[in-house]
Amino acid sequence: MLAARNISPSYVSIIFRGLLGILWSIPPLLWAILLVVVVGLGPTAGIFAISLYIMGLSGKYLYEIYESQNASAYDVMHVMGATRMQIAKFVTIPEALSHMGNQYLFLLSYSVRESSILGLVGAGGIGFYIMHHLESLNYGKAAPFILAILVVTLGMDYASTKLRKRLVHN
Repeated sequence: MLAARNISPSYVSIIFRGLLGILWSIPPLLWAILLVVVVGLGPTAGIFAISLYIMGLSGKYLYEIYESQNASAYDVMHVMGATRMQIAKFVTIPEALSHMGNQYLFLLSYSVRESSILGLVGAGGIGFYIMHHLESLNYGKAAPFILAILVVTLGMDYASTKLRKRLVHN
């Protein structure tokens, strides 16, 4: 909300847009490489890498959702004397809920897929095992891990499609 121009003062919006821009403009793989240097090999670097990227990307999605809302509702609330917090509580958040649900379901499935790649740079996760077996030319041992990623990704996509239908139609 602090990055949305229609909710926050412009100087606050600029600061938070810049911060979110830094977070989401660096791909998770690059975050993982940087964080492996900082915190060492293992899943901690991967968790932080995905988290930083997702925070930036979800922040960007949210402020774009907030800014695309109907301005007349904000004007009416402002004329009635509502504070910024009241406008956020009664207009911004209710209007954005279905879109937010869609975006977070997408980001969850994206994070699951991305976590498999981060192991390739030493950031832990299932990608570590895939890389280990591929480097030792044990393709048969790598295949179940790759299949697991496929099954989990397709399962998450199916579940998110069902949940998205419920969110949009309710």
